[in-house]
Amino acid sequence: MNRLTYKNVFSKYETSFSHKLSQKAYSTYKSARLFFSKRYPLKDHERFMLEDHYLPGDENVAPMPKGFDYSTRQDVEGKVELKYVDFFDYLPKEDAESFKKTLRRFALSNRVPKFSSFRTREDDDRVDNMGRYIDGRAFSNLHDIAFSHNDYLEKYAPQINVSIHNLSASFLIVKYRVYISDAFNEELQEIYTREYHPTSDVSRRFNTPWYKPWKFGRSMHRSNDERYKAVYLKLSELKWAIYEELKKYTKVYFSDVGMFPPVFATYHTNIRPSSDRKKLDFWYSIGLDYNPDYSQPYNLCVGWDGKIGKNEGLCLSAFCGGDYKSGNFLPGIAEYDCAEIYCVYMVASTIRRIAERDIATCNKKISKAIRKSGSAKLLKVRANVEKKLYYSYRFLSEFSGESIDLNDASSFRNPTIKDGSLTNLYLSGIADRILETKQQIDTILHLLNDSAEYQTEKSNMALQWFMMVVTVLSLVVAVIALTGFHINLPDFWIRITEFFKNLF
Repeated sequence: MNRLTYKNVFSKYETSFSHKLSQKAYSTYKSARLFFSKRYPLKDHERFMLEDHYLPGDENVAPMPKGFDYSTRQDVEGKVELKYVDFFDYLPKEDAESFKKTLRRFALSNRVPKFSSFRTREDDDRVDNMGRYIDGRAFSNLHDIAFSHNDYLEKYAPQINVSIHNLSASFLIVKYRVYISDAFNEELQEIYTREYHPTSDVSRRFNTPWYKPWKFGRSMHRSNDERYKAVYLKLSELKWAIYEELKKYTKVYFSDVGMFPPVFATYHTNIRPSSDRKKLDFWYSIGLDYNPDYSQPYNLCVGWDGKIGKNEGLCLSAFCGGDYKSGNFLPGIAEYDCAEIYCVYMVASTIRRIAERDIATCNKKISKAIRKSGSAKLLKVRANVEKKLYYSYRFLSEFSGESIDLNDASSFRNPTIKDGSLTNLYLSGIADRILETKQQIDTILHLLNDSAEYQTEKSNMALQWFMMVVTVLSLVVAVIALTGFHINLPDFWIRITEFFKNLF
């Protein structure tokens, strides 16, 4: 399994070496062609490709909309603040004891933040009972920790809370909630309000080499796309710094199988939802899709980011508007707890995705073994498949979806789904999709078993034929010895060898 790196996790804007060569080649070709254009005028298609006048220069980035103050009922300056970043990981219950030790070392290696929960050693020892948790849908708080050995996190994400949630009969969810500082939000605000302009880049057909820039095309990116890229890179840097710090102290099971943990980001905003196109463009440019789920009672939108890399876990984000008025605390509570609605789905969906990836990886070996290998090789391949899919198959076999609380999901609505939402659709359907993946694995293992059994029967049949021939030859030799009959032995053994060759 390849080790996770920043480049292979957050690979959305990573460019290949050949693409970088293409950019250099195009830049050189463009400069030279424009330099000689007075002597050799540009053709129409060259003018279109080489001059940047065709870029939509009058397109402005969507401005941040005005906010709304519920108390004064007036428009105010808009703001969007990142409050929490939640990392989710799975934990086999048999590893609860070792997790407790690493978590205690994590806490002792850093500081206890002010106003955190008061925990005695006896409270800490109750973590031993985690392996016996088989029901319940609430998170149980374990530790509050203030980072004290990482300058970047001390400045931007100074505090982390660790808690657990039941996932299935033999698995738990570990939630690492990181609290984001005002300093980071100030830099995000600068990105939100910065001026952006459309850009272009080279684009090549699959069969066009990098050293033929006169055959290149151009790709264009809007101003809003440029802001989206700036926000993505800023958040990716933060996520990677948090992940690296966690790896110093705890075991991250998702990273062991080559997958970055799923992440849920919670924002607070005073901007009201709107169907205005300019406002939708703004939300898209900071990471919220055009048709998010919206809950009126909770006053929040949830966006599903489908543009993730192959090694990047599922990413969701919630934009919360806060309480409508004093005395109505439900939206404020939802802002703190909305990640819990999705935690089981996010972990279960990511494990299923890992299983399907590993199935595809194993299929080539399985096909080759079934076509050419003997029973011993087939059994070895089966053992390797079961080892690779151990945690995934174990989870798929026991997950029923009962640990998902669908009560809160029913409060969401989506404009593209009549009387429903993506939240309700995905959360209620994950158990069936997991069952389908489990059946795929069962089919593969059954096929390996049948192939191994067939090879065993084939070997047994060949062995029986061999023993029958040996018995017949022994009988012939015995008869010859008793009767004194003479035969040509060299010719006899040649015929016997040809017989075995034809037999096997």
